[in-house]
Amino acid sequence: MTSLSPLNPMLIDDVINRTLAEDLGRAGDITTLATIPASARARAVIAARENGVIAGSDLAIAAFRCLDQTIRFDTHLADGTPLLKGDI
Repeated sequence: MTSLSPLNPMLIDDVINRTLAEDLGRAGDITTLATIPASARARAVIAARENGVIAGSDLAIAAFRCLDQTIRFDTHLADGTPLLKGDI
């Protein structure tokens, strides 16, 4: 397996900012704003639905951090790691 260089953080930030701006618009996610209190907190686990390879962890973490600087991630597998259906 070959090792890839990390993506340039400036490119990551640009893509995330443009994507979130398109998705949220000026008003934000109005359904979420109307139905979920700002003080709400959640916990999630990402599990593989099929066999595959971990990819895009840095992008996902950066996108979530744009929305909440206090978010915490416990990553157990690095990008490029093969996984089986059901792996967390």
